[in-house]
Amino acid sequence: MGELNFLLIAVLALFAIFMAIGYGKGFLRMAVSLTGIILAIFLTTQIVPNLSSILVELPAVHDVVYDNIVAVFHEVNSNYNNRSTEEQNKAIQSYELPELIRSDLIVNNTKEVYESLKVRVFEDYIANYLTRMIIKSGTFVIVYAMFALAMWIVLHVTGLIAKIPIIHGVNKLLGIMTGFLSALIVVWIGFFVMMMLYGNSVAGTLLSDVSDSKLLTFLFDSNILLQVIQ
Repeated sequence: MGELNFLLIAVLALFAIFMAIGYGKGFLRMAVSLTGIILAIFLTTQIVPNLSSILVELPAVHDVVYDNIVAVFHEVNSNYNNRSTEEQNKAIQSYELPELIRSDLIVNNTKEVYESLKVRVFEDYIANYLTRMIIKSGTFVIVYAMFALAMWIVLHVTGLIAKIPIIHGVNKLLGIMTGFLSALIVVWIGFFVMMMLYGNSVAGTLLSDVSDSKLLTFLFDSNILLQVIQ
């Protein structure tokens, strides 16, 4: 039996909790909360691309993340002769990253991407590519948190959710489904937090847990929010 995957247990518990809340509140109340989450995500996606592009160009931000990534992957990269594409792919496959990210690194390991990133060697490509992904992930998390907090304040100050009556029957079952969707979005955003903190030992362990679980890998790969930071 393999090692216990605590992240998988936590994710399953999160889904169970949100679905139980959905059953208790019913669809109408959960729908209002979910609408706030979706609206916060929409507003975030409108801001993140331009804001992250600015942050990537700031040496004070870029260099700190870049140096950390170089340190993390230095030992792994040194185990391979990265002059050939085959060896480079072997190095990438050895990274403790979700399959989706490793696949992106392999697919984008081209001359055109090197030119766009203004790099010449494989190690610089890896560091720059992941640096940009981490900065974009961090930007998403911070901006989303601001909008989500604003939405929460509006909903609770106005008392909008409390004013919605509780209806039994189908409303309860739909509430479970809405709770599931809410939990899914929370998990997806949690993946952004992991990428934002990549280089930290805890985040590295969690991303390794994602790679070790078929369910977590599926959830990570199906994250439609990742399109924002590509």
